[in-house]
Amino acid sequence: TLAKLINTNLEFDKFSPSHIKHLIFDDPNFSNEYIICGYKKDKLISFLCGVQANYKGKQIGWIKIFLVDKKFRRKGIGRQMFSLIEEKFKSCDEIRIMDSVPCYFQPGVDVRYTEAIIFLESLGYKKIGENIHLETELTKIDFSLIKTLEQQINQQNYRIVRGTTELYQPLVTWIQQIFPAWEYEVSFSYKAKQPQVFIALHNDKVVGFSCFNTTAEGWFGPIGVEPQHRKVGLGKILLLKSLKELKNLGYKKSVIPWISPSSLKFYVSTCNARISRCFWAYTK
Repeated sequence: TLAKLINTNLEFDKFSPSHIKHLIFDDPNFSNEYIICGYKKDKLISFLCGVQANYKGKQIGWIKIFLVDKKFRRKGIGRQMFSLIEEKFKSCDEIRIMDSVPCYFQPGVDVRYTEAIIFLESLGYKKIGENIHLETELTKIDFSLIKTLEQQINQQNYRIVRGTTELYQPLVTWIQQIFPAWEYEVSFSYKAKQPQVFIALHNDKVVGFSCFNTTAEGWFGPIGVEPQHRKVGLGKILLLKSLKELKNLGYKKSVIPWISPSSLKFYVSTCNARISRCFWAYTK
C-alpha cells in the first residue's frame, strides 16, 4: 500500500517494497513515534516518516519522506502532518528535510518537485545547500586502467581487496574513527553473499573503502579514503573496481548519489559521469 502511494504520487521516484522497508524500518534510528499516516476511510492518502538522532553534536529531527495523494492535495493535509511532526521534534536543535543519515530516500528535495519547494518555504524552511546525483554508463568505461593503477600503488605498499570476513572488524573499527556516518552502509554491505565493498590497505592496515549495491540496487557508494593517503590513486581504483563489479552483475548504468559539487571533477574524469538529478537541502 505504501509503495503504491509513493510510486503513484512521486513522478520522479520509484521504490520497491523491499527498498522502502530497508530505508524506513531497517534504519537504526527508526521509531514508530515519527510515522504519520493519513486515511480517507480505509485508504492511505498521506504519509510522513521522520527520525531523530544526534549528528555532529546536534540533535536533528529529519523528515525523510513526505507526500499526499494528488487527489487530496490543497486541503491542509500536508500542513497538518508537518504540524504534528514539528511538535514531536520541538526539543531538536534543527529540523532537516530528507538528507538523513544513514538511511535516506533522497539527499533533499528534487528541484522538479516545485510544489514541494513552495510548500516548505511557506512553512519557514530555508534552503541551505545543493546535492546532486550522477549517472554513468558502465558499458562505456575503460576498466583496463585498473591494472596499471594497481601496479603503481603496489610499489608503495598499497593494495585493494574485496571485503572478507577477516577484514570486517578492522574495517568497521576504522570507519567508526574516520567516517562514522557511513558505518551503517559498510555493515550493510556485508549482508550480501559476497561483501559488496572493496578495501584499500597500506601495510595491511585499512586506509580506504568503497561500497556498491548498498544504498540501492545498481548504486555506487559511499567511498572514502583517509586524508593522509589521498592523491595516491586509491579513490580511482576503488571507484573503478566497484563499477566494474556492478557491470559484471549485469547493470548497464550506475547512479552515484549525494555528490557535492567539489567532487564532480573526480567522477567526470574517472568514469565520465554526468549530472542526472539536483536536490535542495532545507532546514528550520
